[in-house]
Amino acid sequence: MGKFFGTDGIRGIAFTELTEDLVERVSRATASLFGGNNTTLLVGRDTRKSGLAFENAICRGFKAEGWDALSVGIIPTPGISYLCKTRKAYGVVISASHNPAEYNGIKFFSPNGHKLTDEEENEIESRINGYDLKSEDVSCSRDDSLQNNYTNELINAFDLDLSGMTVVIDCAFGATYRTAPETLKKLGAEVIEHGTLADGDMINVDCGATHPEMVSNMVRDNPGVIAGFSFDGDGDRCIACDELGNTVDGDKIMGIISRSMKSQNRLNKNIVVSTVMSNGGLADYLNRHGMTMERSKVGDRYVWKRMLESDAYLGGEQSGHVIIRDRATTGDGLVTALSLLESMDVLKNNLSALSKEIPTYPQLLINVKVKDKNTVLDSGIIDELHLWADEQFNGNGRILIRPSGTEPKIRVMSESPSLDECKRVCEHTANRIRENFGI
Repeated sequence: MGKFFGTDGIRGIAFTELTEDLVERVSRATASLFGGNNTTLLVGRDTRKSGLAFENAICRGFKAEGWDALSVGIIPTPGISYLCKTRKAYGVVISASHNPAEYNGIKFFSPNGHKLTDEEENEIESRINGYDLKSEDVSCSRDDSLQNNYTNELINAFDLDLSGMTVVIDCAFGATYRTAPETLKKLGAEVIEHGTLADGDMINVDCGATHPEMVSNMVRDNPGVIAGFSFDGDGDRCIACDELGNTVDGDKIMGIISRSMKSQNRLNKNIVVSTVMSNGGLADYLNRHGMTMERSKVGDRYVWKRMLESDAYLGGEQSGHVIIRDRATTGDGLVTALSLLESMDVLKNNLSALSKEIPTYPQLLINVKVKDKNTVLDSGIIDELHLWADEQFNGNGRILIRPSGTEPKIRVMSESPSLDECKRVCEHTANRIRENFGI
């Protein structure tokens, strides 16, 4: 991870941490890395008010390197991924995903619809300071109609008739504000909506994928709803809710969809990729149904990388990033929602019953503030504590000790079918690190 790029592009508070100058420099560096001369960059954004200023900064940077820039307006992140793949173009999304309205961010996509690799981002960072910035105002040309290509593809990809069915959606006043209700209605559903206005001041405010209780309450208030879906600000995540108002997280979503895909012979090698944070209950559920789970680092692009390495067709994160490889090349909240509705039909059961089949084992996370993360990593104590925890659990639990990517902290996560054992091992491990390296 570099100075500017994190696990999902560059993010910060708009105009203070993420400045127009920085965005222009990153854009010039990216354009110079991938070439130019009549190459077109596709630009999409969420509803944040700062988005237009960053769109212009991106346009200045790319045009200075001989590129054309085409804005497609407000569109979910997976919409840009889809358009990049179908038009063989590079793309950029201006969004801070689930972060508050005062934040913004940028993330780039290659012509195959994939996010950039660590190596490509490191190379971009190495070039950032090598440019004199342009002062003239430059804006992108626009074609908002390209959004329809994305929604039409979704409708055509699913053989779904939702006539007579009612669903609840929360679009978090973000990038899915139009595409989600429009797509579901075209498939026949009655849609009860929240957050379906392009209001950048309200994006993610007590709603969306980080606040699924909004949809849970709406489902409970509307008898007859079959499911609810909460999307995040840029539309690449989805958290579901069953017909009783219970939250269905990314792990359970993957478990349900995996069985549906397996029954349709779409789950290549019967492998599901999740991250190190996914619950062990999902792994046990997959094993019972003839599937296996492989784990990656946290971050949906690392999930995607592992999926390519394993030739897997389903992967994702507990947080609701779910990648269904024969339908998308990145997390797509709306594809996830439609796939879950499809799975309910294929498996002939309601969402609460399907969700209950997947156990959730107790997990405990303790963050330990330390003076220097690298000192902890170099000391050998992490390997020692992993061995000790494995002996304690004796095959009935696991521990994960890792540094925070952004703070001077070591994160200790334990998991076990036994809450008491989970707590005992986690607290002992955290205390050992605190005693030796804590602040």
